[in-house]
Amino acid sequence: LSLLAMLFLAFPTPFCFAGVAPPPSALPAPETAPPARAWLVAGVQAFDVRDFANAEILLSNALDAESLEQGDRVAALMYRAATRNMLGDYDLMLLDAQALVELRPKEHTPYLFKGQALFGMGMWDQSILSFTKAIKLSPTNPSTYHYRGDAWAELGDTDKALADYGSALAADPGYYPAAMQRAKVWRRLGRPDRAVEDYSLVLTMTPDNPQVLYLRGLAYQEMGEQAKASQDMDQALSLDPDVEQSLDYSF
Repeated sequence: LSLLAMLFLAFPTPFCFAGVAPPPSALPAPETAPPARAWLVAGVQAFDVRDFANAEILLSNALDAESLEQGDRVAALMYRAATRNMLGDYDLMLLDAQALVELRPKEHTPYLFKGQALFGMGMWDQSILSFTKAIKLSPTNPSTYHYRGDAWAELGDTDKALADYGSALAADPGYYPAAMQRAKVWRRLGRPDRAVEDYSLVLTMTPDNPQVLYLRGLAYQEMGEQAKASQDMDQALSLDPDVEQSLDYSF
């Protein structure tokens, strides 16, 4: 899954953070908004169409305006942090996340962003601390367990990674990214049979997904189940002839 997909799974109503920022469709058009808020609205619109370079510029203009109200400032920081995540500018994302922690210390989302920034910088231990803080503030958010699980996996602590992916699915049985990541861990541990279980679970949520079918085929192959492997991989290639090139083998 792309980072954008992960962000939207983490925040089902796109970036409507604790009532601070309405979804993009509810924001006024730039020409009818106050000047500072017009930059914010334009930045949100640029983000919404994946124009991340311009979104960062527009959101920075909004944040540079002294007249921007605090609620809008929080929204602009969150959108810019998400934008910088998409651009891979994790050091700058961390600055936004730290500013958000100061403004909203009792909300989980700033710590989630901080954890994502630290994760992107390869600072696994510190990212776990931030994700843990976010979990304490919002223990039913599945995405935070998922991200912390990824950090544990990067550190090689597969037991804790598996536990966090399980917690994500317990919080939301439909949160399939955690099952995808758990399948990766099972394959790393030489348990393709357990990976097949997770890929099969994901396919109940996203039927005929070529990437998941191909990955399940690889897991069957590792089990020596060549007939099942060929069936899954052939079906995946019929749905997407380029599926092999689109697979994400990173952790």
